[in-house]
Amino acid sequence: MMKATYSESLFKTLKYRPDYPAKPFAELADARRWVEHLAHWYNHEHRHSALRFVTPAQRHAGLDAPLLAQRKAVYEAARRRHPKIGVSSLFANDAPMGYSSWQ
Repeated sequence: MMKATYSESLFKTLKYRPDYPAKPFAELADARRWVEHLAHWYNHEHRHSALRFVTPAQRHAGLDAPLLAQRKAVYEAARRRHPKIGVSSLFANDAPMGYSSWQ
């Protein structure tokens, strides 16, 4: 069962998309095409903050750990080159996510 907070978060994400429709769809097929495009973007292009800024597709394919390790190396190199410039802790968290109990 999906909690209301998850569906509200998803609705907010899609509502602020630049291609969010200003008017109702003329045909059901148009709505289906838009949702199909949205689902592809959401799963394969949108980097989720809750997933350490990887896509759900990367996460489910097990690609998050190598990507996060690569990101860590980039941040460490940047810190060595520019020690006085801080890196946001939001982006510096390179630990792969555990699986949540609601999945």
